[in-house]
Amino acid sequence: MLMGDKCTFVVSSHKEIQMIIDLLTIYPLNSTKLLNFLDLKKAFELYTNNTKTEDIFKEIISLKNGMNSKRTEFKMPDFHIPLITSNWLLGFVEGEGSFSVRRGSSKFELLFSISQSVKDEILMDAIKQFFENLPGTHGLDIVKKSIYNPKGVNHQPVIQLVISQTDYIKNVLIQFFSSLEWHSKKELDFNDWVIIFNLKERGHHYQEEGLRVLNTIVNQMNNSRLSTSKNISIDRDQLLKDIAILLNGPSNYEIIGDRKIIKSLNKLAGVGKQVIIQLEDENGNVIKTLYSILDCAKFFKVSRTLIYSRLSDNKSVIFEGKHVFITKK
Repeated sequence: MLMGDKCTFVVSSHKEIQMIIDLLTIYPLNSTKLLNFLDLKKAFELYTNNTKTEDIFKEIISLKNGMNSKRTEFKMPDFHIPLITSNWLLGFVEGEGSFSVRRGSSKFELLFSISQSVKDEILMDAIKQFFENLPGTHGLDIVKKSIYNPKGVNHQPVIQLVISQTDYIKNVLIQFFSSLEWHSKKELDFNDWVIIFNLKERGHHYQEEGLRVLNTIVNQMNNSRLSTSKNISIDRDQLLKDIAILLNGPSNYEIIGDRKIIKSLNKLAGVGKQVIIQLEDENGNVIKTLYSILDCAKFFKVSRTLIYSRLSDNKSVIFEGKHVFITKK
């Protein structure tokens, strides 16, 4: 059904509705939309299995008046436990996720986020746990969860999950999403997001041409990709050629010993003070020694920020199936 620039898919035949009910009974919905489904299922059974009395119609109307935007009760059934699978999560991300870039001079910070109404906090906690238990995470606190009130009236608080740690994006998140089969234009944003990551990995965000290309990529992502966008049209073919030149050419970084040099600026990318890091078991026994925060971060495939956090909060991490503590000698 076409309505202006929108297309709506409507199922109204009893046979097809019964098929949907059967399917979603076997594979329950994870969000509070399950409550609307259960009411629809009950109303459908009342309508199809009973004599059409006035009381039956009143009960159906009562169910209808408490569904969707009119719903005020969001307590999930006791039997319901969110079941997060890779393909389910991909479908959810295609509808509710965002691959974005926060620009500031030459920073280009990559962010992956999912937002949902606070009424689905149980589901969002399950998604957070899923991401933090993917291979290579070591059970670390990767996903940042926050609750905020959106602008405007009559809006419920929103829960947002954000992933921004570079090492997790590189070693876990990109590999996870690349292994799945996408079904929407969100894949185009993900692919551009990965290109931006790769350009940054090679230091091209410190070059004039790299900055031009990066800004061009960001300017045609997400809503700017839509045909209704008023942004200036971008020559995608030329953009892909420019990207290929940068990625196939020399890196803007040069490694000298344990130092990374930004060639275009002739300066160090970062200077780290050497420290001795020890991994200790619960009894204080040293099971591994590392010689810098960076080495420790690389060992666990996480950010240096996270290692600093574990040094200060003394929380354990998982190593070879056991809880260990990161300490500084």
